[in-house]
Amino acid sequence: QSAAASPQSRPLSSPAMQGADATATLTTPGGSDVTISVSQIDVANDEAQDPRLFEDDYDVASATGFRVWEASSLFVALLRQPSVQAVFAGRSVLELGSGTGFLAMAAASIGAHVLATDTRTVTVESIRPNITRNCSPSHWHVISGFEVEAHRRLGAGSVAAAPLDWNADARLQLSAAGVSSTFMFDIILAADCIWLLDVAAPFANTLRSLIPAACPTIALLCFQNRAHDKSTAFVKLDQVTLAPSFTLALRVLVRRPYRAPRSHAVT
Repeated sequence: QSAAASPQSRPLSSPAMQGADATATLTTPGGSDVTISVSQIDVANDEAQDPRLFEDDYDVASATGFRVWEASSLFVALLRQPSVQAVFAGRSVLELGSGTGFLAMAAASIGAHVLATDTRTVTVESIRPNITRNCSPSHWHVISGFEVEAHRRLGAGSVAAAPLDWNADARLQLSAAGVSSTFMFDIILAADCIWLLDVAAPFANTLRSLIPAACPTIALLCFQNRAHDKSTAFVKLDQVTLAPSFTLALRVLVRRPYRAPRSHAVT
């Protein structure tokens, strides 16, 4: 029955899966406070039945898109710094693996114009409901070539959502959503969305397709280091580089368990 229900008629989650809302308050460059609140599900509740289980695009990676993970919270804390806000103000931003849209909306609140992307199921059932919950109902198009349907104003910026499958042509999908095929985002964000080895290559290929050589786009990635003594993947910072000839400014925030965050710049 869950598989037959439409996303519009099916609840976001069963009562047993409802988790506490995640909230954050940021101050806009103009001095106004904006509070963001997103719905979460309790992914640790083994007794709960997930109504999305039989969706075509729903897999173990998608199942993580209904709560705010630590990397997103760290990123949001970073966005509170005035020097970082100056980088985002007025910029076009694409977030990959947006999940609840928490980070995307935080970036929008400080002046960025953001497109939050994820699988279709996560986009329809997590990101868009949270955008509706937090944003003005009026549409707002401010950047030529970046005219996504239902772009909503939030704080000093704006945010919209669109599905993006990393196993398909990213440019074609963004074009279908209203982004010009020649449009280049100023910043690309990703928070803890390459934790699964199976999605690492599709993620890298998607990122490469969105940032051509010599493009000034900046990619900011934040992830938790889950490696252990016998791990053979995700254990060195140089593994995040996409190709020897690929020029990309990467700022990687690594947080090891029970240790404070460290910042590394990789070119």
